[in-house]
Amino acid sequence: MKKTANKTTNNFPMQVAGKFYPESTDEMQKLMGFCAQNGAKNWNEEFKTPFKVLIMPHAGLRFSGMVAHSAISTVAHLADKIKRIIVLAPTHYVQFSGIATLNNDGFDTPFGTVKIDKKAF
Repeated sequence: MKKTANKTTNNFPMQVAGKFYPESTDEMQKLMGFCAQNGAKNWNEEFKTPFKVLIMPHAGLRFSGMVAHSAISTVAHLADKIKRIIVLAPTHYVQFSGIATLNNDGFDTPFGTVKIDKKAF
């Protein structure tokens, strides 16, 4: 069953927590630590210029987490310069043409809520 926004916060709920990524903070930290230890190393030396676009997989962390961590590690040293992150993803439930945005205030995650910058769009 598809979950709907939290009625008290208008946050987009975790749709696949416990399936594609852990639902608990502790388990998520363990999995992310594993991905960090086993992902590609030392890419930061090669990529010193700021990025405009970073393309990475979004499959379940158990399947693509090491590749995603390797991609993020290429720009981690630029974190203080990153002003906005835009996530583009396909729809998994309904087929349509064009683009859709959410009317939620944030995304619920195992680490808390990630706020949506509604002024950006």
